[in-house]
Amino acid sequence: MNETLHSNTFKAAVAVEPSRTEIQTFDRPATTALTGLLRVAITGVWGSGGPYYRALPQSRGPLIPGHETVGHIEEAGELAKARWGLKEGDYVALEEYVPCGHREYCLSNEFRLCNATDWRLNGLRYGATGLRTAPSFWGGFGQYQYLQLNTVFHCVPSSVAPKYAALALPLGNGIEWAYLQGGAGPGQAVVIQGPGQQGLSCVVAAREAGAKKLSSPAFRLKRTGSDSNLQKDSVPIIRSRPIRKTCLNASPVSREVRWLTS
Repeated sequence: MNETLHSNTFKAAVAVEPSRTEIQTFDRPATTALTGLLRVAITGVWGSGGPYYRALPQSRGPLIPGHETVGHIEEAGELAKARWGLKEGDYVALEEYVPCGHREYCLSNEFRLCNATDWRLNGLRYGATGLRTAPSFWGGFGQYQYLQLNTVFHCVPSSVAPKYAALALPLGNGIEWAYLQGGAGPGQAVVIQGPGQQGLSCVVAAREAGAKKLSSPAFRLKRTGSDSNLQKDSVPIIRSRPIRKTCLNASPVSREVRWLTS
């Protein structure tokens, strides 16, 4: 997908059926006063990508996956630019949610809870909307991605490489879960279950919030080396027994956590 852009066509990876992808060629969509086009630099993958890939082509038809997208504004209509406060060439990371923009949750900045973003209710969401919903190009696994008027953007500093900017959503989740919702703060001990990018993002957020001890099964696993700088502030939560076996004989609270997290 590195061919010269600015042509009348572009390529995208289409999930045509569960667990099967094809590279297809599309006509480049025209923008209107209310829409735009993103030139994709990179799109990340996280835990929901697998279930999406297996389930959504069956429930929503063929689609272009990818919802952790970073790129540059290629084109934008005048009204869209005024609404977004952006211009052609701006470097941005997208939220996956496409909210309605005018109901209670959107007005309180909790747009993720807006029913218009819920693909299970046939709502719009980047990476989870089928080709049959015009103009079809709702995912980041392509050279271009359509930008709807209610798109939520985050401007990215030019010094941040795309491969790092693609971590914006996982890092945002870590701050949300560990700090804003979890209340991590100075001197606290924080337990984080799970070794993926979301769990490691929670570790980063808790450490930056001042937590004294960060305990996670993540650090018992050999990963790609990305967690090596985090281990100095952590202690393993489980030393010799599997977490499932430990929780079976633990307190009612621990058993409840086990039930909720399977």
